[in-house]
Amino acid sequence: MDRHSKETQGAMPSVVIAIPHVGDFDLVNSCIEALRKTQYDAFSICLVDLASTDCSLERLVQTHADIRIIRHWGTGGLAGAWNAVLRECSEPYVVLLNPAVRVTENWLAPLVRLAEEVESFSCLQPKI
Repeated sequence: MDRHSKETQGAMPSVVIAIPHVGDFDLVNSCIEALRKTQYDAFSICLVDLASTDCSLERLVQTHADIRIIRHWGTGGLAGAWNAVLRECSEPYVVLLNPAVRVTENWLAPLVRLAEEVESFSCLQPKI
């Protein structure tokens, strides 16, 4: 289905926000807590585990049971992990977010709105 089809017009397009995880519970947990304040109804969070070896992934799953987990234990590092996310996620929009980033409540809607208005855009970044 095209992201601009009649079925999606008027509704907020779905967005998945993917965060890489290499084993730092506090960093990723803080990022997820900030994301939970996002003023946008149609988003989900996906944690991309890059072969973490500590217990932080289990702690994150226990703390945030609703997040999707993609395990990327293959080659390619972070770029390979992002490619795995883009292959697995069916949402019309995917945000690739560094876990050190702290978003504000209203960061996502303007990006989605711009992506919806300008079809030729394939990559957007908020002002940092």
